[in-house]
Amino acid sequence: ASKAKSEFLANVSHEIRTPLNAILGLSQYLLDNISNKQHREFISTILSSGKNLLNLINDILDLSKIESGKMDIELQPMNYHEIINDIKLVFKQKIEQKGLSFKISTESSVPDYIYMDELRFYQIIFNLVSNAIKFTSKGFIHISAFAINTKNDNEINLNIVIEDTGIGIKEDQQEIIFESFKQQSGQSNRDFEGTGLGLAIVSGLLKKLNGTVSLKSKPGKGSVFTLTFNQVKVDKSEHN
Repeated sequence: ASKAKSEFLANVSHEIRTPLNAILGLSQYLLDNISNKQHREFISTILSSGKNLLNLINDILDLSKIESGKMDIELQPMNYHEIINDIKLVFKQKIEQKGLSFKISTESSVPDYIYMDELRFYQIIFNLVSNAIKFTSKGFIHISAFAINTKNDNEINLNIVIEDTGIGIKEDQQEIIFESFKQQSGQSNRDFEGTGLGLAIVSGLLKKLNGTVSLKSKPGKGSVFTLTFNQVKVDKSEHN
């Protein structure tokens, strides 16, 4: 039954998104072309709610594709440094608003180019950094990376550590949060909005990319997520 549900959702993804994209597109047009202040507020609310709904649908569909085996992985040369810097730029405004420190540390053992599904890799790091920022009110977010050589000359195990000084996660909740629609108990939905799908998607995508995730956390002391991408092929060709 679960597989049938996942296959159904994966198959109707286009049909679900199409009308919602029309709503968002027309709402944006109206917002740009209406001068009445009250009407603009109404349209702005429709647009904001529509975007939140689209994010929810995208999360559900991504998870359904993973569960039904319909998510294809495409490995291409990817520049690790560019992806991490792009993520930093995406969250720059939110980080500054919250007064957080954001640090990136990459050891020289990490190659410039590796074979990876760039979209899915970005999605994994994005979700974890987004959570770290959401649950951290003061202190820092730190992304560090190092690579360990394997028996094969052109392969590495890539380790990425995402550390924050946020609210932390109770020990008995640390496995639950990787399940679909689960958030740690006692967490206020009003303070920390979300579908509860982000970490389930991270876990599913990691499995597709031959990766694992481990977590160390203490309530009030922050969290450390360690990602390991196993047997990642190194791209040694020259790039301009």
